[in-house]
Amino acid sequence: MTDENSETNNSEEETLEDGSTIPAVDGGAAADGLPTTPEEPKQPVAPRLSIAFPVVVAVAQVALIFYFLKTSTTPTRTYIGIAGAPILATLLLVGWWMLSRTVPLRDRFAGLLLAVAAVAVPLLTALPMDVFFLVYLLPVVTTSVVLVAAVTGGMHWKLRRKGLAGGLLLCMAAFCLMRVAGVDGNMAPFLAWRWSGEKEIASVENKVAAVLTEAAPEDWPGFRGATRDSRNLVSRFGTDWAAHPPKELWRRSVGPGWSSFAVVGDYFFTQEQRGAQEAVVCYETATGEQVWSNTVDVRFVERMGDGPRATPTFQKGRLYTQGATGILQCIDAATGKTIWQRDLVKDGGKKAPTWGFCSSPLLVDDLVIAYTGAGGGKSVLAYRQDTGEIAWSAGKGGHGYSSPQWARLAQTPQVLMSSNYGLESFDAKTGALLWEQEWNIKGNPRVAQSYVVDDFTVIGGTGQGKGARFLRVDKDSGSGAWSVKTSWTSKRFRPYFNDYVYYNGYCYGYDGNRIACMDTTDGKVRWTGERYGGQVLLLAEMEMILAITEGGEVLLIPAFPGGIEVVARLQALHGRTWNHPVVAHNKLFVRNDKEAVCYELPPVPVEEVEAPAAH
Repeated sequence: MTDENSETNNSEEETLEDGSTIPAVDGGAAADGLPTTPEEPKQPVAPRLSIAFPVVVAVAQVALIFYFLKTSTTPTRTYIGIAGAPILATLLLVGWWMLSRTVPLRDRFAGLLLAVAAVAVPLLTALPMDVFFLVYLLPVVTTSVVLVAAVTGGMHWKLRRKGLAGGLLLCMAAFCLMRVAGVDGNMAPFLAWRWSGEKEIASVENKVAAVLTEAAPEDWPGFRGATRDSRNLVSRFGTDWAAHPPKELWRRSVGPGWSSFAVVGDYFFTQEQRGAQEAVVCYETATGEQVWSNTVDVRFVERMGDGPRATPTFQKGRLYTQGATGILQCIDAATGKTIWQRDLVKDGGKKAPTWGFCSSPLLVDDLVIAYTGAGGGKSVLAYRQDTGEIAWSAGKGGHGYSSPQWARLAQTPQVLMSSNYGLESFDAKTGALLWEQEWNIKGNPRVAQSYVVDDFTVIGGTGQGKGARFLRVDKDSGSGAWSVKTSWTSKRFRPYFNDYVYYNGYCYGYDGNRIACMDTTDGKVRWTGERYGGQVLLLAEMEMILAITEGGEVLLIPAFPGGIEVVARLQALHGRTWNHPVVAHNKLFVRNDKEAVCYELPPVPVEEVEAPAAH
């Protein structure tokens, strides 16, 4: 017992006066006279954070985003990749983090709060606040967290924790310096520095333009030309742009806006935003120098881009213009002075639509016809050209961004209007409904222009999975009753805001943002090309399609159903380009929301002047 008691006593710690203790010494070793050392105090064990799962989630997120951005032809598919994937990845990573029991509970909640702040602070401080910011915020923040966790895998938890917090703070600081500058045609946002902005256009004293009273055949008097079908019937030029490229005549800054051009003689007209003022501007075609500007103290602001959307319409020395906030004007084309002005918001009784008033005024006889989207018999308004007084109102459409279209069907002049309701036809003089084709849609609106093929045929196009319809319209010679029949509906040709052209039985335009050719006999797509986006123009004398991509590149493509071939290219602009191109007087006019440029097109080679067209 004595030996046991001694062994027990030797194993007990010795308590000093200051309350500290000395670890017990092995009695056997002490008895043998061997030196002894105190045991090292144990270090706290660092949490082991498994990162295999979050790495898989982060890689899958990035892969899905790039896949949908590269392959999507419609905004709906783009949303799935750029919004759906980040949201799902964020939820999975939050669940992984909060269920990681190896990490102290306090650190898990602190990390979650810091991650929320890294997303919320840039979002809430952006002016205006834009949920599209999340398309970048979520994938960058989540991927950064996973990347830092992977790189710091072998570090002590204290250092690792600081690294994760630092990564989140760095993301927050970086995004606080950025803003959503806009979205592309598939609604994918792009960023810019918060301090960046539009160039200020210097004010110029107004001069008088020697404008002709009537447009000539080689002029382009309004949106998509004189007949609103984007057909140029007179121009011919050389197509070997590698050897003989178009010559740049001038390039100038313009204010934001999606307006195209009205080109008449030596002048062209367009609409743009200049600071707090919406402007209609006259320029010289030879130099790009401003002649006059007409301004209204309004500014339309929207993520698709600020400023006016419509294109001026020229007739008899006057311009008729539609602003994005609803201001309809009649302007003297020579001086820029306002003759009369109306407000569609007041006349229609409905506020400006989400993306602003986009319809270009249509001139028929002595009337100016405008689209309000007010519905209830006020969707379409006709004004007297000389006074601006309302002549008639009609229509059921509640929203849409197409323009009124003049047509002659069954030998009867009429006005077509495409909207969410479908397609309506009105007597131009009285506004009486002639016929209608109900094709209701919800969500994304109709934008593309209806296309009149011949005396009995109309093509209507709708994006977002609805597609195109081929309508046969007729009128009974005895009773006067109208009949409308759908020959076919194709969901393989879905023009959204990208208009299309018709040539020799085929439509050339866009299925979403992918250029395509559709056979109008059956609605089948004959070929598809790349995801160019942008707009198209038919050069009938050349049997060519002139397309401008969303990135500002001009392409020449033969109007041939056998396959697509790009025969010429020209990088005319940089940045988002949605404005319709114009070819007039052997010049190419293109613009976007930042600049406009004019090219002199090369002449046709002598050996091709008398040669027949290739297709």
